[in-house]
Amino acid sequence: QIQALTNDGQVSPRVGATYAMTPNHVFHAFYGRLFTPPNLEAVPFLQLNTIGTTAQPENLTNRTVEPERAHYFEVGSAHALGDSLSIELTGYYKLNKNLSDAGQFGTAPLLNYFAFKRGWQRGIDLSVNAKLSDNLYGRGNVAWGQCRGQKLQSGYFLLEQNEINDINSKSGVYCDHMQLVTSSAVLTYRPFAHTTVTGQMLFGSGLRSSNPGGKTNATHSPSYTTYNLSIEQLLPL
Repeated sequence: QIQALTNDGQVSPRVGATYAMTPNHVFHAFYGRLFTPPNLEAVPFLQLNTIGTTAQPENLTNRTVEPERAHYFEVGSAHALGDSLSIELTGYYKLNKNLSDAGQFGTAPLLNYFAFKRGWQRGIDLSVNAKLSDNLYGRGNVAWGQCRGQKLQSGYFLLEQNEINDINSKSGVYCDHMQLVTSSAVLTYRPFAHTTVTGQMLFGSGLRSSNPGGKTNATHSPSYTTYNLSIEQLLPL
């Protein structure tokens, strides 16, 4: 329940089931009804004295950000393949009403919140943990996900009219924070009892962006990869 910005609430039932086919192979399914209040840092347009200035927005529509309501579905499994390898696979789908989003807007970028009237999110997550030897361990994760919003519920004053038109189109737009593929890996080696060497990798396919004159969030920024190497030495006292 929320009693600020707007007065609203919801009963949110959740149910899950787990089935262990064998001790090494476990499956699960989950459904949840979710209720997410809008962020209290949202800036209402009526509090901004921009009319008649160079900062006046193209669209003066002003609506309060409404709480997000969602149906969330998840299925997955975990598998232990011997004593040294385990694999987990999870898929999810989230159907949203008043899908909340955030972005930095204005000539002096300010984080603000808006919402789509409806939207969906879906994805798959795969993770692997492995013991390669007595002193060498590794784990990896790769996730694929999409998020799409349709019809603008609030935040008209934050966006340009061409962006509003794209959002209000039949197909809607991909969310700003959507990254199609994200992957990470960690390798840990202990050459001595008190020494640990760790290598890390993070890959992202790139957040959404737009080509000049193109549809909002129709493409993505360049992919990136980050590598880290660390050495930890424990000094017994």
